[in-house]
Amino acid sequence: MKTIETGASAGSRLHIHTTSSHSFYIIGTGGHARECAAIWEARCVAGIETNPELFLGFLDDDTAKHFTSVATKTVHGSLRMVIDMLTTSPTVRPVELVCGIGSVEVRARMSETVRAAQKSGASVRWRPQLIHPLASIGTDCRAGEGFIMNAGAILTTEIQMGRHVHLNIGSSVSHDCQIGHFVTIAPGARLAGTVHVGDRTDIGMQASVIQLRRLGSDVRIGAGAAVITDVPDTMVAVGVPARLLPRRADRGERPVT
Repeated sequence: MKTIETGASAGSRLHIHTTSSHSFYIIGTGGHARECAAIWEARCVAGIETNPELFLGFLDDDTAKHFTSVATKTVHGSLRMVIDMLTTSPTVRPVELVCGIGSVEVRARMSETVRAAQKSGASVRWRPQLIHPLASIGTDCRAGEGFIMNAGAILTTEIQMGRHVHLNIGSSVSHDCQIGHFVTIAPGARLAGTVHVGDRTDIGMQASVIQLRRLGSDVRIGAGAAVITDVPDTMVAVGVPARLLPRRADRGERPVT
């Protein structure tokens, strides 16, 4: 199994009341993107955010959705359209992005797209964090850019996470865990203490991982699985206790490299 490099030591310390004064778009228009919009609305209602108009609207590659309305906000075209606009007419203050995409592979590709755009001079960057006011964060928890944490999610203490980690509704991560880049922890999933998770790994709804286990990169943990062993790179773990299976290329389960 590869050594997990979370990159989280350079990440920012998480706090529910941390804000950004930059305008932003949410990428995507599906359920995950609309949940991100709901997190923003909850932060505004709670008084954490004082300028609701910082949320400019959505971005989506589907041209049929362009300039339609989703969750009361306009779909302003695609990410590429906005990047092109910001490259040719750079703004004084960078425009921020929230990746409202559930797929870990797509989030990784979006990150590379934005990184290339930044090198080309586009005034765009990822919003550092978007955290629901009903989430719970303990001491010294850190994450890279693009961190999203939904209602009821819990981080206890001394947790390090990489870029674009998404903690969904009611999930929990216990002490001393290290989480890689582009990881999704689905609703109700539980990680016990000192679990290491590699990049682009997706932990399914209501799954659980016992303490001191290592999940590799590009791993898929099935819904409701009970993981009691290490899981090597690119494997699937399903069942109680979880058994290991190879990912099926004919189902489109090809890991991103």
